[in-house]
Amino acid sequence: QEACSSVSSTQRSPSNVTELYRELLNCSDTMIQVSDFQTREILYANRAAIDFAGRAPNGMAGKTCYEFLFGRGSPCPFCQLCGCGETEGQRVVVLSDRCYLMNFRQIS
Repeated sequence: QEACSSVSSTQRSPSNVTELYRELLNCSDTMIQVSDFQTREILYANRAAIDFAGRAPNGMAGKTCYEFLFGRGSPCPFCQLCGCGETEGQRVVVLSDRCYLMNFRQIS
């Protein structure tokens, strides 16, 4: 995993902490994405989420999570941004005959 080799470097300055976090998230096999609560626009997606979507990383600019990740024209039926009042939880979702464990948390 060449892309993750720089994470182990001990020559990190405190000003690069955000970049270190980004590198760590990109090394994870777990899909991680952050979307705006109101618009559902993707603010961040790690490498696993981008690979899952099968799109170029620069293709997510201005896209909603359902457009970029699932190629949908409307929000997913299992979406936790539905205003259902839950701010944190876990769901099992079946998509294309595969099961996914989705964790969600509202952050400010």
